[in-house]
Amino acid sequence: MSHTHTVRRAISRRTHRRSSGFTLIELMVVVALLVLIASMTVAAINLNVNNDKVRAGSRQVQSYLAGARDRAIYSKAPRGVRFLLTPTNSPTESSRTVSSMVFIAPTDPWKQGTIRLERLDDDSDDNSGNGIDHNPNNQADTTGGQAFVVRGFDNDSNYNPTDWVNLFQQGLLPDGARIQIPAGNGIWYTITTDLLRRTIPTEPTYNSSYPPQPRLRLTTAYVSPPTNTNSLELNAFTSGTGPQTYELELPPTVLPNQDPVLMPKGAVIHLDRCSSSGTQSLEMTAVGDPTNPATWTRADKIPFAWKRASTTGDPSGFDYTSRMDVLFSPRGVVTGQAAQRGIIHFYIADQKDADRDRLYWSSASYPTASAPELGTGWTADPTYERGDKVILTLFTRTGNVSTHHIYSNADPFRYAETGEVAGK
Repeated sequence: MSHTHTVRRAISRRTHRRSSGFTLIELMVVVALLVLIASMTVAAINLNVNNDKVRAGSRQVQSYLAGARDRAIYSKAPRGVRFLLTPTNSPTESSRTVSSMVFIAPTDPWKQGTIRLERLDDDSDDNSGNGIDHNPNNQADTTGGQAFVVRGFDNDSNYNPTDWVNLFQQGLLPDGARIQIPAGNGIWYTITTDLLRRTIPTEPTYNSSYPPQPRLRLTTAYVSPPTNTNSLELNAFTSGTGPQTYELELPPTVLPNQDPVLMPKGAVIHLDRCSSSGTQSLEMTAVGDPTNPATWTRADKIPFAWKRASTTGDPSGFDYTSRMDVLFSPRGVVTGQAAQRGIIHFYIADQKDADRDRLYWSSASYPTASAPELGTGWTADPTYERGDKVILTLFTRTGNVSTHHIYSNADPFRYAETGEVAGK
């Protein structure tokens, strides 16, 4: 019996020694495999997260537009969405992306005060600093007597003040606003504020030697022919014959108790990519007439009213306005300035891609072969992987919204405009 136990113990000790652990090589192989699997898993998760945030951003914008449309229909009053620019770290750098939204409603029109229609200073002999011709040298007006200027009387006790300067300083009187002359049954005109800005002491053209009156410039001449045929006088109409009432269309305001809603972190509307073509020549600059946003090729898939001549010196030549509004009527269709586009395309992408585009497009040496997604004849940077991107399309005549994949860099909106489906 003792011999049998001795043999069993010997066998047990040998078996225990053989199964007591792993060699160093075996451990290194296992660790290497674990590291490889972990890195592949993290990369896959990061890619999915980056793609998911762009898709989530697209769904959020689509839901917000649909929500504003439903509000307009059920309240039987116009409602809409204001797209808010992403804040920048530099006061001299214009924002080129949207990262939040808020619901808006129309503002009551402004009718305060009395107006007079006047002529422009075409011969540039104005000494008042107001941009209006006082004809000190008796030089004749060259516009044929047409009225392009609407004058308010804030500093004249004989008339009711319009208070346009306060509206302008509050950001409620932007270029592109509309004015109806006379109020109630007149024609609507688009105005610019270049003359009005000269009545503000902080403006470079302000002249303290003359008491400035606020003036607005019509982009088209007043439709009725002036009754004052003396082209040496400012007043286009003789006393009592010209209109004295007006109605000024103010921008929509944020609905009560509404806070902006942020898009998913890192997901933005890449405004500069809302362009007809992805080629570098079109995206680098705002080609066309620098004073007419309708001729700018870059960002031509969004409303012209959302762009303005650059106030920050941006290389593109233009900035985006702080009020990018889409307003729905009670019938559910888009109304106002945004409706002029017919179809609005939003290019939703990753903020890092927008930052990279801005870096290259603002470079004096652009284009270069290392810039991403150039056009024909250029090679994309193989070391840089762009994130996901989605086209969201708003049909202004119906109020419907749809999402699509990018067709190609040169024609990103083909699927959205033709109804084609990727892969077919």
